Amino acid sequence: EADKMGWSKKIVANLQKILDDHAIRLQEADKMGVTIIAGSDAGSCGVAHGLGLLYELELMEQAGLPSHKNVHAVTGASNAHFTFNEKIGFIKPEHKPRMILTQHDPTQTISNLKKEKWVIADGQWHHSPANMSSHEL
Repeated sequence: EADKMGWSKKIVANLQKILDDHAIRLQEADKMGVTIIAGSDAGSCGVAHGLGLLYELELMEQAGLPSHKNVHAVTGASNAHFTFNEKIGFIKPEHKPRMILTQHDPTQTISNLKKEKWVIADGQWHHSPANMSSHEL
């Protein structure tokens, strides 16, 4: 949203060059078998919690990382890499239930997570309406 920021065409072109380079590096890392873990800058100016992560996943998909690998980057890869003090990440006794229930397959396109779904977090159910923009909050 460079126009809202008042950035010149030169600045926008430089930023696009950086993003294009990041896309190439992400594709190269994937081809090399590098473990890719998703994580946003949520909390930074203009980056919403939760939806900032979804926006990052959409950008990773646009950069060429397949949706099923995006889902793994935000679930299995991060859970396997980090040690959490809380018992999360698995559906088994004594673990906190945290999951998304949806009729729309996020491994087809990560944007399916913007469609209607139910989120279960620590025993609380939250309904999320359809077509929520990753920039809304």
